[in-house]
Amino acid sequence: MRPTRTGAGVLATSAVLACCAVLLASTALAVVAASGVLAFAGALLLVALAPRPSASIRLDTPRTERHDIVTVSVECNPTWTLLRTDLDLGVADTGLTAEPIQMPPGGIRSHLAITLRTHRHGEVIVGPPTLVQTDPFGLCRRTTTSGDGRRLLVRPRIVAVGRLAKTSRIRSSAGGRGTPGDSGDYDALRAYELGDDHRLIHWPNSARTGQILVRRHVASPAREFVILHDTTPAAYASLEDFEEAVDFSASVVTAVTRLGHALRLGTTTSEGVWSWSGGERCTADDIARVFASIQPAEPRRASGPVGTAALRTSVRRALVRSATCTVVTGEPSAQLLQALKDSAFPMRLILVCLGPHRPSDEVVRWAQPRGTAVIDSTDARGAAVQWSMLTEAAR
Repeated sequence: MRPTRTGAGVLATSAVLACCAVLLASTALAVVAASGVLAFAGALLLVALAPRPSASIRLDTPRTERHDIVTVSVECNPTWTLLRTDLDLGVADTGLTAEPIQMPPGGIRSHLAITLRTHRHGEVIVGPPTLVQTDPFGLCRRTTTSGDGRRLLVRPRIVAVGRLAKTSRIRSSAGGRGTPGDSGDYDALRAYELGDDHRLIHWPNSARTGQILVRRHVASPAREFVILHDTTPAAYASLEDFEEAVDFSASVVTAVTRLGHALRLGTTTSEGVWSWSGGERCTADDIARVFASIQPAEPRRASGPVGTAALRTSVRRALVRSATCTVVTGEPSAQLLQALKDSAFPMRLILVCLGPHRPSDEVVRWAQPRGTAVIDSTDARGAAVQWSMLTEAAR
């Protein structure tokens, strides 16, 4: 138990009045000072004798998407009606927001439904609930922690990336015969066999050799994508800009793997490198688990040549020369641009800058001679549309 600000003010005022009463020999001041002390003592006794409340919470879902609303069910045990009881779910610094909650007067078991708004991705612990009892005059309060916390996994918000071409897959039977409607490149010609589709006949070579020849198709190789996500906090104007960048990266991962393309994901602060082979889809659970570990983090030894070397190592670890590489950032730092330059990155490089500011002249001068495409957008949705247009044009 401890006094509130009002209670502390009453005690301080009573002490000053008591001193004045002694110095001035004033009975009236002494009575006022004693009244303040007695009021605080009564409030303290009332809160101390009241039964401690308890509460338990339950989430309607263990996983959700950023910007979604989560409902928390709270069951509260009764307490004295005279006391005011406030409930705190402990989500002040977790990216969740909730209005101040005042429990109904005691006497019966209460059931509350509280809505939380999610603003940041990652793993969040909701609770344990904290109940604060305050006397009717607001002089003294007692805090009680009850129950257990609940784990909530907030995944990035997935936005539409646009139209991406699917991998060209040529199906063939066990005997090597093409099926009707096959298309794509072929690596050889072979003699016609009974049952082959006549649309696969290669007429020029058949006429030249005097033997009917058909095309033997092979599957077109799957495209490969690489995403390097900048997790340096200084690169982003605000935390919301970082979240928009994460939304973009997660949306690209989802769209690319859904179409059967291979993908590799890395960060500038070396949290890890995740990869999906061709045909392997990235599920919603994968998105939540992988991106939960991608949070703003200062690079190790970020200043000086050692920091640049560490950043260069992270870039080389993530980028692949033969792939379409996308670097997702806010305002790229000079160290990142230098690391990309030193790492001999592939020609197909896309630099995505998310935030309220346009890329600086330094970024434009760096990108132009290298043929690097720069995407400038304030949110993930706009960046996704531009990115899909660029990747389709590069095919």
